[in-house]
Amino acid sequence: MKKLLLITAIAAIAIAGCKKKPVEPEVKPQLSVSPTSLSFTAAGETKPLTVTANKAWTLSGHTNATWLTVSATSGNGNATVNITAAENTATMAQSAKLVFTVVGTTPVEVVVTQQAAAEPEPVKTVTVGEQQEELTAGEIGEATFAVATENIVAGETITLNNTNSVAGISLETTATTGDNTIVNIGITAATPAGSHPLTLTIDGITSEPFALEISEAKDDNFAGKGKSDDPYLIYTAEELALLAELVNNGNTKYNDKHYKLMNDIDLSAYGAGWNDGKGWIPIGAKSYFKGNFNGNNHKVSELYINSDDLFNLGLFGAIDGGTVRNLGVEGEISGSINVTVYAGTVGGVAGAIHYGSNIINCYVNVNVATDFVSDVITSRYIHLGGVVGEVYYSRIENCFAAGSVSFLSSFLSVFGYVGGVAGFLYESSMANCYSTSSVSGKGDVGGVAGMVNKSSMTNCYATGEVNGIFNVGGVAGNVNSSSGRVENCAALNPIVLRTEGGSTYFGRVAGVVILAALANNVAWLGMVLIGENTETSEDGTSIHGADITTAEAKTQATYIGLGWAFGSSDASPWKWGGVDYPLPVLYWQDASTYPTLPWHLE
Repeated sequence: MKKLLLITAIAAIAIAGCKKKPVEPEVKPQLSVSPTSLSFTAAGETKPLTVTANKAWTLSGHTNATWLTVSATSGNGNATVNITAAENTATMAQSAKLVFTVVGTTPVEVVVTQQAAAEPEPVKTVTVGEQQEELTAGEIGEATFAVATENIVAGETITLNNTNSVAGISLETTATTGDNTIVNIGITAATPAGSHPLTLTIDGITSEPFALEISEAKDDNFAGKGKSDDPYLIYTAEELALLAELVNNGNTKYNDKHYKLMNDIDLSAYGAGWNDGKGWIPIGAKSYFKGNFNGNNHKVSELYINSDDLFNLGLFGAIDGGTVRNLGVEGEISGSINVTVYAGTVGGVAGAIHYGSNIINCYVNVNVATDFVSDVITSRYIHLGGVVGEVYYSRIENCFAAGSVSFLSSFLSVFGYVGGVAGFLYESSMANCYSTSSVSGKGDVGGVAGMVNKSSMTNCYATGEVNGIFNVGGVAGNVNSSSGRVENCAALNPIVLRTEGGSTYFGRVAGVVILAALANNVAWLGMVLIGENTETSEDGTSIHGADITTAEAKTQATYIGLGWAFGSSDASPWKWGGVDYPLPVLYWQDASTYPTLPWHLE
């Protein structure tokens, strides 16, 4: 019985073990994406996609759209995917298709689009062409300008911008006529000459600056316009006299302009029969000449002045900040000077040059003979030179003088600085000049310059007789102050004569040197000093200079050894005179201006 029960139990267990387990239902893959379309602005932005999935998913299609960036390309289950579109700078819209996939489901497509960039605003331009007509100051007129525009329609208002608010400039054309408009700009008689900057504004666009060019009014007195590139032209003696009148009357329209001499000028009509017998009235006798006068390698001859009522005598009276170049002057300046102020000045080219003035490449063949009459008691000074009487903070270069310069006065309180080229130099320079003139005075008398005060004189020579009472030298009478210097000069004078008294301030090169310097100067060995004897010296730094013989004086190598530059320019201004005049001359001289070889060097 027990055995039967056991068998039954085992069978029951076996039957129970043979029964199948229940089958779990299969999970269906699911995938959804929201939204299924994205639209981006052209500026670019980021937007999210919501992925709902119960399985692993993947994203594709983005690699074909380089303008898109995705935050994830795969996942497992639900997720948020950020889609970023870069800025679209193209003027065409763009699109892409993103595909989400879960195995066992239908792929989900998301359409992505981006707007096109806006069409750029058209670039507007305003370009002003060249002025078509010439305008002249003092006249009413109009000038036309071709104005090219882009993307500006007809009828737009034109505005003129007068940068410097110049008087009398007006716009005559007020609206555009299309892409090319002819604009008229007018002036009145009050509009001054010059280059006047203007601009035009059209439809909010302003042009680059352009110039309204207005020429100087046509001059009633001279041809030309008085500019450096278009100087006033002087053809006649009458025009030269008119220039003197205009400058002396203080006419600022003429005192600082550019002039060019076009012919040789004969001033005999302005000689002893003119101006009550006083002759020529200098340019700048009563008001400074401040301009630029180019003699153009011409000469002014028959200059005659015999005046007792002018302060500065010469072809020019006083020059301030001006320049005279390339000019020859021939004539006579004589008479008495009655000076009631500190000093008077006399020179062939100019009585005085001041403050940055220049005398360059000029020559004179003049006889200057003046005396002094005055009832004043205090000291007075007269500055006389063959080329210039007084050089003050100025420069004289490449000039020569022939003739004579003399000053007389019976007044003990009256002194004259007298020189063959210049009477008085102060804070100035003289270079590459020479004089063959005879020079005489009381004190501070030199063959080239009377007084060299705080000034330099280089590469100069003199061949004329020099005489005076004290401070008399073959090249310079008085070299004064620590900055005074005479260097590389040659005293070729026959005699340096003491006319009276017992002063020993005489020298072959310089009469006296006070705190100043002499360097590398030479003197003719045969020169008679003080009218009594000759001197010998080997010292180029002494008042007598180093000896040279007649043969050495007539040898070019001597001057090359002094450092003189031989050539054909202002920088190398010397050339050799040749057989008839075996001494240095200036490069711009022709044979007609060569001096006669002095007797003592023959």
